[in-house]
Amino acid sequence: MDYLDTNGYVRQVWYGSGGWSDQSLPSVAVSGNSLSSYVVGSSEEHIAYVDSSGYVHQVWCCGFEWSDQTLPSAVAASGSALTSYVVGSSEQHIAYFDTDGYVHQVWYGVSGWSDEGLPSAVASGNALTSYVAGSEQHITYLDTNGYPHQVWYGSSGWSDQTFPIAAAFDSGLTSFVDWSGRQHVIYFDSNRHIHEFVYSGGWSDQDITTAAQEPYIRASIDVPAADQTFWNSTQVTFSGWAVDDAYAISSVAIWIDGTYYGNASYGGSRSDVCAVYPGRPGCPNVGWSISLNTAAFPVGAHMLQITVTTIDGREASQTQSFSTQSPVTMAAIDSPQSTGVYSGAQTFQGWAVDQASPIASVAVLVDGATIGNASYGNPRPDVCSAVGNQPGCPNVGWTIPINTSNLTNGQHSFAVVVTTSGSPPRQTGGGPVFFYSDNPSPVTPNQALAPGSPKKEYVRANGSVVAVENHP
Repeated sequence: MDYLDTNGYVRQVWYGSGGWSDQSLPSVAVSGNSLSSYVVGSSEEHIAYVDSSGYVHQVWCCGFEWSDQTLPSAVAASGSALTSYVVGSSEQHIAYFDTDGYVHQVWYGVSGWSDEGLPSAVASGNALTSYVAGSEQHITYLDTNGYPHQVWYGSSGWSDQTFPIAAAFDSGLTSFVDWSGRQHVIYFDSNRHIHEFVYSGGWSDQDITTAAQEPYIRASIDVPAADQTFWNSTQVTFSGWAVDDAYAISSVAIWIDGTYYGNASYGGSRSDVCAVYPGRPGCPNVGWSISLNTAAFPVGAHMLQITVTTIDGREASQTQSFSTQSPVTMAAIDSPQSTGVYSGAQTFQGWAVDQASPIASVAVLVDGATIGNASYGNPRPDVCSAVGNQPGCPNVGWTIPINTSNLTNGQHSFAVVVTTSGSPPRQTGGGPVFFYSDNPSPVTPNQALAPGSPKKEYVRANGSVVAVENHP
C-alpha cells in the first residue's frame, strides 16, 4: 500500500515473507495528495505522482531497487488526480489534468515515454478513473456541469463521450470490467446516492443506493397545516397523501391526542404527488382524507397522527399539531331602537353572523314570547366590512314586520335568538331592546256626549293627551 508522509514523500507498507514492513521510497516532494500505482509483468512496480513543480513522476522498482523518474508530461493542474493502467504486457498509461483542465496522458510504448493531450472537454473537480476493456482504453472524468465523460480509445482512435446520466455531486469516480466483459463506472449523484453506469451492448444507469434500500413509505399531512386553528363544533376535512416505493398502501389510520378515530378514505387523485414520485404503486390515486367534527375535541392544542400501513405490513407515521377555539356569534338589533316610539305597521331589522357557521334562524321575541322567525339573508355589506368575511356574508341581515297596533300602548321588550347551522347548533341571544307602542285609542269619529258631560282624556305612551269633545 502506497501513501504520502507528512513531508509529502512517497512511502509504502508491504507484506512479504517476514510480514508487514514500511519503507521510504526515493521520491521528490509531492504536490497534492494523488497517487496511482500499477504493476507490469509479475514484479515491476510503478507509483505515479505529481511533483511540486507540476510534473508527473514515477517511482518504480524492478527487482529490489527503487528509482525515481521524471516523465515528459505537460505541467499538471495543481493537485491533479491521477489514474493509470497497462495495455497488453508492457504499454503503460498515466492520465492527469493539465493546467487548463483537459485530460492528458504520459504513456510508455516501443519508443519510450511520450505525452499526449486527449480530446476531452474541460474537466471539473478532481476525479479520474480508467480501465481497459479488451483492446479499448477508457478514462472517465467529470465536466464543468458535473456530468461524467469518458475519453476512450478504439479502432478510430481517441474520442470523447458524454454519459447521458444524472449529474454527479462533487463526486469521486471508480470503474472496473467484470468477468463477463461488462464495463462499470461508479459515481455519486446530486442526492449523494451511489450510481452505477453499466455498458453491456449499450449504457444504462442505476441508482444502487435506492435499489439496495428497503422500500420507503412517504406520507404527508396537508390539512391541518402546522399549528392551524379551527373553530370548535365545525366539520373539517383532514387530508394528505401516502405512497410506498414498492407496495400499495392498505390503510391510513387517524389518531388525535392518542385516540383512534378510524381509517381515512384512501385513493383520492394526487397527480402532483406522482409527478414527484412517478411509478409508485397506486399512482395517481394516493390521496387520503377524513371528515371530523371538532366538537369532539376540547378547546385548545391537539396532535394529529397518521399511521400508514402497506400491504406487506410495514408502517410509517407522521404527526401535525393543530388547535381549536370557540367561535363567536354576533347579533344586532338596528330597529326598534331603545326608547323609540312606534305606531302602526313597522319593519324591524338587524343582522347576525357567526365566525364558524352560517345562521340557520333568527327567532323574534316580543315581551318574552316568540312571535316567529325573522326573514334572514338580506344584503349587509356594511356589517361584513366591519366584522370580516364571516360565513354567509354579505347576506347576513334580518327583517320582521310587526303591526304595533296589535300591542298595547306602552313599553314593550324586543329580543332575538340566533341559531347557527353548525353541528351541533349553537344559540346566542340579542337584546332585549325596550320600545314604546303609541297608537290612538279606538274612538268612533263624531262620538256624541251628553250635555254637561265632563271632557274625556286619553293618555298616550309618551304623555300627550287626546281630547274627544262634545258635539251637539
